Amino acid sequence: MIHNNDFKNWSEFISNKIKAAQTKTAFKINSELLTLYWEIGNSIIKQQKQKKWGSKIIDLLADNLAEHFPGNKGFSVRNLKYMRSFAEAYPHFPIVQVPLAQKENHFMQIPLAQITWYHHISLLTKVKDITERAFYISETAKNEWSRNIMLLQIQSDLYSRSGKALNNFEQTLPEYQSDLAKSIFKSNVKQDRLYRKILYLYT
Repeated sequence: MIHNNDFKNWSEFISNKIKAAQTKTAFKINSELLTLYWEIGNSIIKQQKQKKWGSKIIDLLADNLAEHFPGNKGFSVRNLKYMRSFAEAYPHFPIVQVPLAQKENHFMQIPLAQITWYHHISLLTKVKDITERAFYISETAKNEWSRNIMLLQIQSDLYSRSGKALNNFEQTLPEYQSDLAKSIFKSNVKQDRLYRKILYLYT
Protein backbone atom coordinates (compact mmCIF):
# COMPACT_ATOMS: atom_id res chain seq x y z
CA MET A 1 0.00 0.00 0.00
CA ILE A 2 1.42 3.38 -1.04
CA HIS A 3 0.86 6.13 1.51
CA ASN A 4 0.11 9.48 -0.10
CA ASN A 5 2.48 11.47 2.13
CA ASP A 6 5.33 9.00 1.65
CA PHE A 7 4.90 9.05 -2.11
CA LYS A 8 4.64 12.85 -2.18
CA ASN A 9 7.83 13.27 -0.16
CA TRP A 10 9.67 10.74 -2.31
CA SER A 11 8.42 12.36 -5.52
CA GLU A 12 9.58 15.78 -4.34
CA PHE A 13 12.97 14.29 -3.46
CA ILE A 14 13.33 12.93 -7.00
CA SER A 15 12.14 16.21 -8.51
CA ASN A 16 14.71 18.17 -6.52
CA LYS A 17 17.44 15.79 -7.67
CA ILE A 18 16.46 16.36 -11.30
CA LYS A 19 16.35 20.15 -10.84
CA ALA A 20 19.75 20.15 -9.15
CA ALA A 21 21.21 18.12 -12.04
CA GLN A 22 19.67 20.49 -14.56
CA THR A 23 21.13 23.52 -12.82
CA LYS A 24 24.60 22.03 -12.45
CA THR A 25 24.57 20.97 -16.09
CA ALA A 26 23.45 24.42 -17.23
CA PHE A 27 26.21 26.15 -15.29
CA LYS A 28 28.83 23.70 -16.56
CA ILE A 29 27.70 24.31 -20.13
CA ASN A 30 27.74 28.06 -19.51
CA SER A 31 31.33 27.82 -18.29
CA GLU A 32 32.37 25.78 -21.34
CA LEU A 33 30.60 28.18 -23.70
CA LEU A 34 32.33 31.22 -22.18
CA THR A 35 35.66 29.40 -22.36
CA LEU A 36 35.09 28.67 -26.04
CA TYR A 37 34.14 32.27 -26.78
CA TRP A 38 37.14 33.60 -24.86
CA GLU A 39 39.49 31.25 -26.74
CA ILE A 40 38.05 32.34 -30.09
CA GLY A 41 38.35 36.00 -29.13
CA ASN A 42 41.88 35.53 -27.83
CA SER A 43 42.88 33.73 -31.03
CA ILE A 44 41.52 36.61 -33.11
CA ILE A 45 43.60 39.07 -31.09
CA LYS A 46 46.76 36.97 -31.50
CA GLN A 47 46.31 36.51 -35.23
CA GLN A 48 45.68 40.21 -35.76
CA LYS A 49 48.81 41.11 -33.80
CA GLN A 50 51.14 38.44 -35.17
CA LYS A 51 50.04 38.47 -38.80
CA LYS A 52 48.91 42.09 -38.96
CA TRP A 53 45.46 41.06 -40.11
CA GLY A 54 42.87 43.81 -40.03
CA SER A 55 39.27 43.79 -38.90
CA LYS A 56 38.16 42.16 -42.17
CA ILE A 57 39.53 38.86 -40.90
CA ILE A 58 36.53 38.66 -38.59
CA ASP A 59 34.16 38.91 -41.57
CA LEU A 60 36.06 36.15 -43.36
CA LEU A 61 36.03 33.96 -40.26
CA ALA A 62 32.28 34.46 -39.83
CA ASP A 63 31.68 33.41 -43.43
CA ASN A 64 33.86 30.34 -43.00
CA LEU A 65 32.16 29.30 -39.76
CA ALA A 66 28.74 29.80 -41.36
CA GLU A 67 29.72 27.14 -43.91
CA HIS A 68 30.88 24.74 -41.21
CA PHE A 69 27.97 25.41 -38.85
CA PRO A 70 24.95 26.37 -40.98
CA GLY A 71 22.04 27.74 -38.99
CA ASN A 72 24.16 28.61 -35.96
CA LYS A 73 23.98 32.36 -35.39
CA GLY A 74 26.42 32.27 -32.48
CA PHE A 75 29.37 32.91 -34.81
CA SER A 76 28.11 36.00 -36.58
CA VAL A 77 30.42 38.95 -37.26
CA ARG A 78 28.81 40.85 -34.42
CA ASN A 79 29.23 38.00 -31.93
CA LEU A 80 32.82 37.35 -33.01
CA LYS A 81 33.59 41.00 -32.33
CA TYR A 82 32.05 40.60 -28.88
CA MET A 83 34.28 37.56 -28.34
CA ARG A 84 37.31 39.64 -29.21
CA SER A 85 36.20 42.36 -26.81
CA PHE A 86 35.53 39.76 -24.13
CA ALA A 87 39.02 38.29 -24.43
CA GLU A 88 40.58 41.74 -24.51
CA ALA A 89 38.66 42.85 -21.41
CA TYR A 90 39.50 39.70 -19.41
CA PRO A 91 43.04 38.51 -20.24
CA HIS A 92 43.05 36.39 -17.05
CA PHE A 93 39.91 34.42 -17.84
CA PRO A 94 38.15 32.62 -16.10
CA ILE A 95 38.48 35.29 -13.40
CA VAL A 96 38.68 39.05 -13.28
CA GLN A 97 40.87 40.45 -10.53
CA VAL A 98 40.03 43.91 -9.25
CA PRO A 99 41.40 46.00 -6.37
CA LEU A 100 39.40 46.58 -3.21
CA ALA A 101 39.26 50.34 -2.78
CA GLN A 102 39.12 50.17 0.99
CA LYS A 103 42.21 47.96 1.28
CA GLU A 104 45.50 48.89 -0.32
CA ASN A 105 47.16 46.06 -2.25
CA HIS A 106 44.15 43.79 -1.69
CA PHE A 107 42.36 42.25 -4.63
CA MET A 108 39.19 40.27 -5.24
CA GLN A 109 38.82 37.57 -7.84
CA ILE A 110 35.40 37.42 -9.50
CA PRO A 111 34.51 34.25 -11.48
CA LEU A 112 33.26 35.26 -14.92
CA ALA A 113 31.32 32.04 -15.53
CA GLN A 114 28.77 32.95 -12.86
CA ILE A 115 26.72 34.87 -15.44
CA THR A 116 25.67 34.25 -19.04
CA TRP A 117 27.21 35.40 -22.29
CA TYR A 118 24.31 37.82 -22.79
CA HIS A 119 24.96 39.35 -19.37
CA HIS A 120 28.60 39.85 -20.39
CA ILE A 121 27.72 41.42 -23.72
CA SER A 122 25.52 43.96 -21.94
CA LEU A 123 28.21 44.72 -19.38
CA LEU A 124 30.89 45.24 -22.04
CA THR A 125 28.55 47.60 -23.88
CA LYS A 126 27.14 49.53 -20.93
CA VAL A 127 29.94 49.55 -18.34
CA LYS A 128 33.47 50.54 -19.34
CA ASP A 129 35.17 50.52 -15.92
CA ILE A 130 36.42 47.02 -15.06
CA THR A 131 35.88 47.43 -11.30
CA GLU A 132 32.32 48.54 -11.88
CA ARG A 133 31.77 45.59 -14.22
CA ALA A 134 33.14 43.23 -11.56
CA PHE A 135 30.67 44.76 -9.10
CA TYR A 136 27.72 43.96 -11.35
CA ILE A 137 29.01 40.44 -12.06
CA SER A 138 29.27 39.83 -8.32
CA GLU A 139 25.86 41.31 -7.53
CA THR A 140 24.17 39.52 -10.45
CA ALA A 141 25.51 36.15 -9.31
CA LYS A 142 24.72 36.82 -5.66
CA ASN A 143 21.17 38.06 -6.30
CA GLU A 144 20.49 35.73 -9.26
CA TRP A 145 19.43 38.55 -11.59
CA SER A 146 18.27 38.05 -15.14
CA ARG A 147 19.95 40.26 -17.73
CA ASN A 148 17.00 42.65 -17.75
CA ILE A 149 17.13 43.09 -13.98
CA MET A 150 20.88 43.65 -14.17
CA LEU A 151 20.38 46.33 -16.82
CA LEU A 152 17.84 48.09 -14.60
CA GLN A 153 20.38 48.11 -11.78
CA ILE A 154 22.99 49.58 -14.11
CA GLN A 155 20.53 52.21 -15.31
CA SER A 156 19.76 53.16 -11.71
CA ASP A 157 23.53 53.40 -11.00
CA LEU A 158 23.51 50.83 -8.20
CA TYR A 159 27.31 50.87 -8.20
CA SER A 160 27.50 54.49 -7.07
CA ARG A 161 24.53 54.18 -4.73
CA SER A 162 26.18 51.21 -3.00
CA GLY A 163 29.32 53.18 -2.27
CA LYS A 164 31.23 51.42 -5.05
CA ALA A 165 31.88 48.49 -2.73
CA LEU A 166 32.55 44.98 -3.95
CA ASN A 167 31.02 42.33 -1.74
CA ASN A 168 32.42 38.87 -1.42
CA PHE A 169 29.92 36.08 -1.90
CA GLU A 170 29.68 32.34 -1.74
CA GLN A 171 29.91 30.62 -5.12
CA THR A 172 26.66 28.73 -4.81
CA LEU A 173 24.38 27.65 -7.60
CA PRO A 174 21.05 29.45 -7.56
CA GLU A 175 17.78 27.62 -7.26
CA TYR A 176 16.37 26.15 -10.46
CA GLN A 177 13.54 28.69 -10.38
CA SER A 178 15.81 31.73 -10.14
CA ASP A 179 16.02 34.35 -12.88
CA LEU A 180 19.73 33.73 -13.43
CA ALA A 181 19.36 29.96 -13.75
CA LYS A 182 16.51 30.43 -16.21
CA SER A 183 18.63 32.91 -18.19
CA ILE A 184 21.47 30.41 -18.42
CA PHE A 185 19.12 27.69 -19.64
CA LYS A 186 17.62 30.06 -22.21
CA SER A 187 20.92 31.38 -23.54
CA ASN A 188 22.53 27.95 -23.72
CA VAL A 189 19.64 26.57 -25.73
CA LYS A 190 19.86 29.49 -28.14
CA GLN A 191 23.61 29.24 -28.64
CA ASP A 192 24.38 25.69 -29.61
CA ARG A 193 22.45 22.62 -30.70
CA LEU A 194 24.98 20.32 -29.06
CA TYR A 195 24.40 21.96 -25.71
CA ARG A 196 20.67 21.69 -26.30
CA LYS A 197 21.03 17.93 -26.67
CA ILE A 198 22.97 17.76 -23.41
CA LEU A 199 20.24 19.68 -21.60
CA TYR A 200 17.68 17.32 -23.11
CA LEU A 201 19.24 14.46 -21.17
CA TYR A 202 18.16 16.14 -17.97
CA THR A 203 14.64 17.14 -18.96
